[in-house]
Order: sequence, then C-alpha cells, then structure tokens
Amino acid sequence: MKFTKEQAVDYAVEVVGYLDRIVMGMEHNGRVCAVKGRKNELKDCFLARAKDMIFNATREQLEAAYDECGKADTIDHTVQAMFRVIGNKAPNPGNEKPIETVLFGIV
Repeated sequence: MKFTKEQAVDYAVEVVGYLDRIVMGMEHNGRVCAVKGRKNELKDCFLARAKDMIFNATREQLEAAYDECGKADTIDHTVQAMFRVIGNKAPNPGNEKPIETVLFGIV
C-alpha cells in the first residue's frame, strides 16, 4: 500500500508520543533504550543522546527527516529510517558507531 509523506509523519508523531510511556521503547543497534528514569536507562553516550533526540522529535524535525531519508517499502520502515536520521544527528564526541537499526514497540 502506498502512503503519503503526511501519513508517514502523522504515524511518526504518534509513535513519538507513545515512546515515553511505560509500555513503549526503542532499540538502537541491538541495544534497548529504556524509558528515562528506568534502571536500564542509557546514560551519557551517543545512543542516549540519540534516544533523547528521537523521544523529543517535533513534527518539523520528522518532516525534514522524511525528506532526507525518502520512502521505504512500508510505513514502519519509513518511520525507522526517519528516527535513524534524527538520532544520528546527536552529538557523538567519542565517535561511537552511528545508528544503523532502529526498532520500536512494546517492551
């Protein structure tokens, strides 16, 4: 099924709204990024900064990320690509491995 930029951005905004809730989480490069304040929360590293940028992404940032990454074959893959674009803009003074995979869903 084809989807529009507006549909993809609307879905991404909805996902961002759910990410800070207890049941939703994200995984970057195989590492689970727990919700802020949880004992498994990533702290003071590139992935932690990337997670924070994604968790706080605005509609405008998501639209720009959509334009930057283009379309994928499904809306979930497109939103994952949008999150990867946003997350990889996080400060990375230690030259840690950039985000290659982003998964989100119920944890």
